[in-house]
Amino acid sequence: MSGFEGFITDIKTFNDRLFISTFEGLYYKNSTSTGTEFIQVPVIGAEIIRQLFLFHPTRNRSFLLASTENGIYVVDQQMNVTRMENLVINPPEKEHKGMWEYSGWSLLQDPEHQNRLFTGESQLVGLEYSRGRWEEFMRVDKLPEHVQLQKKCIDKYGYFWGSSESMLARIDIEHPALATVKLMDQSQGLPSG
Repeated sequence: MSGFEGFITDIKTFNDRLFISTFEGLYYKNSTSTGTEFIQVPVIGAEIIRQLFLFHPTRNRSFLLASTENGIYVVDQQMNVTRMENLVINPPEKEHKGMWEYSGWSLLQDPEHQNRLFTGESQLVGLEYSRGRWEEFMRVDKLPEHVQLQKKCIDKYGYFWGSSESMLARIDIEHPALATVKLMDQSQGLPSG
């Protein structure tokens, strides 16, 4: 068995196929009567994949999302691969800082709204899949530049939590247009970095 290169970062089964992400791209397992090999997904190339995420926005629709430093790749059930920025129907204006920040250390599906997804590094971006289309429904860019959201979760009260190496950000996402950000660090009891 061979065919993939680089440090393995994640592994998922999607559409009855095994996928492996590495520092050298995304690969899927191809088995035949003569053996098994891993084939690189050519659209993505040798980009470092940080996370593979199985996104199920509806009962009949699912996607494999590959998060990289440069964006998110969307793999559909027919194995079509497209960059998220090419699928979003309402991206921000070109002058917007970080307009294509559809990347991040991790992706998070909203537990209350299964068709919603959160991403971002130095800002929080909410994406929604509805009626076969992707739309940006929120963008919070009120975070200091040194804060990069590496880990993400939503608590039982509906607050989004994101962490950087030495800081937590709590974002009220109930009303996306009015999202408020509270930063917490050593002064609230977190350990020093």
